[in-house]
Amino acid sequence: MFNDCKQIMTVREMENRKNWLSVRAQGIGGSDAGAILGLNKFKGPMAVYLEKTGQVEPEDISKKPAVIAGQMLEPVVARMFEKDTGKKVRRMGTLQSLANPWMHANPDRVIIGENAGLEIKTGGAWSKGLWADDNIPDSYYIQCLHYMAVTGADRWYIAAWLGGQDFVTRTIDRREDEINELIKEEAKFWDRVQNRQPPEVDGSFSCGEGLKQLYKDEFHDSEIELSEEVGQLFDEYDNIQKLIKADKAHEQEIKNQFMATLQNHQVGWYGTRRVTWKAPKPSEGICLSEIKKEAPDLYEALKKRGLVHERTAERRLRIY
Repeated sequence: MFNDCKQIMTVREMENRKNWLSVRAQGIGGSDAGAILGLNKFKGPMAVYLEKTGQVEPEDISKKPAVIAGQMLEPVVARMFEKDTGKKVRRMGTLQSLANPWMHANPDRVIIGENAGLEIKTGGAWSKGLWADDNIPDSYYIQCLHYMAVTGADRWYIAAWLGGQDFVTRTIDRREDEINELIKEEAKFWDRVQNRQPPEVDGSFSCGEGLKQLYKDEFHDSEIELSEEVGQLFDEYDNIQKLIKADKAHEQEIKNQFMATLQNHQVGWYGTRRVTWKAPKPSEGICLSEIKKEAPDLYEALKKRGLVHERTAERRLRIY
């Protein structure tokens, strides 16, 4: 099974998060593949680049409820797959491509007696539409292609449990043309990592967050003259702001029309759509700045009990 790769970490060794992160930084994994190609809405090429070059720490998502639930449900979904297909699966650890050592894989399961693997996914009820009509979310498809590229597998299965109610399976057969293209794109990206050549800045949220992390600590109270190329961004920004303002005005007009129609009513219906115009429940608040000034002892006591949280000011980009 899997003649095109070798095991570099056992399942037990992967339980040491520090060691696992160290190995992960030395190559491209399956979850990185979709981000590198811009197919992951939570992460983009810049974020992956900054992590691989050690310029920012990967976000620790291990304590997020969705991640914890996914880990707890993984063996359950694996059993469901076995029951549904009659195939048997087992875990295998971290694998490394022999042809391209910078390509790694952490398959959820491998299929016993078959040159294939299994990717396990869990998702909320909202994600059901992504799987409709035998579809596979793009980032998951690329992830499975990556695993086949690393292992030489003939196919890769996906088992997904959605909203705690729907169980779906998909089969992705090996396609050499797509795998070869993926390897080329990943090789280009890894060359950037090795040569410290960052990918182009894009409009993704993750790109902005990566840049904020990169420059959050060391900055100088100084000025620079911008190049003509960068200077043109001001005009682009102004044009975008005009469009945004026009859209905001149209948005407000629509809201005003709804309010004029509802008048003293709180809810309006049209087919399956609904508009509400309600007052929020009354709430009480405390002005901490006033407490700090008028009753500093009380303020310090609240702070010691963890009831006051101070936030570090973040650098903000403003365009004038």
